[in-house]
Amino acid sequence: MLNWLKRLPGNKTAKPPAADKLDFDRLPLLSARGLIELTGQYGRLAHIKRIVQIDDATWQMLYQEVIERFAGLVQLMPASQAHHHAYPGGLIVHTLSVIEYAINERQKYTLPLASEPEVIEAQKNLWTYAVFVAALLHDIGKALTMAWYIDAAQDKIRNPAAGTLLQQGCKHYTLKFRPTQHYQLHERLGLLFLPQLLDSISLDYLTRDLDIFSEVLGYVSADRASWGSIGAIVSTADQMSVAADLRIATQTGRPRQFAGADIENFGERLLKAFRLL
Repeated sequence: MLNWLKRLPGNKTAKPPAADKLDFDRLPLLSARGLIELTGQYGRLAHIKRIVQIDDATWQMLYQEVIERFAGLVQLMPASQAHHHAYPGGLIVHTLSVIEYAINERQKYTLPLASEPEVIEAQKNLWTYAVFVAALLHDIGKALTMAWYIDAAQDKIRNPAAGTLLQQGCKHYTLKFRPTQHYQLHERLGLLFLPQLLDSISLDYLTRDLDIFSEVLGYVSADRASWGSIGAIVSTADQMSVAADLRIATQTGRPRQFAGADIENFGERLLKAFRLL
């Protein structure tokens, strides 16, 4: 069992605060493990690993380390201001949820389509990895287009495209939401973050078959004409993740608006209007 999915005694990583104890004016910079613990994603990661069905060393190199880099990059960014996963760490939860749904959906596909059995078997793990990467990148552009990371000590914007907050010397930060005119740009920014997340070994593996890689490129560039089966799988998984979170929010009464959001959830705004009437 990989120690990253264990809570080992004597671990030196500081225990993250409970989500309801967070100071939104001084959000803490957390390690990948701290972020996974705060967002409660250990079980989901273990399930993803079971679906992928690869050995521990390969999992760690191609999946685990990439997920760690992703978590360290986005930190506690929500997935939306006032819709789905609109809470601290929501972007991590949504992305891992999409990965889980996507890899499950991938099992329903025989890829590449209409190919010989030996080709399908030889490329099985590569197709799964391509689905994983596309799912991982599908919303990462929100770290740039949805809100600014403001260094709490220096009152300075820290741009995730220039590296992680840790690399930029930031220890505490505030999320200040941007105007929404560039929000949809996030759909085409996945490739901007690819070099930060994948090392040379992962990139070498991902690009071994350019037909497969072209579908990843098509999806993370929002090019429906070229995203193929990978785009179909991940877009379906994205919809499933959003729907599941909205159901949970409705069932539990969880607010669908991040603290400091500039916009209000339409459904909650409507309910508020009815209450006032």
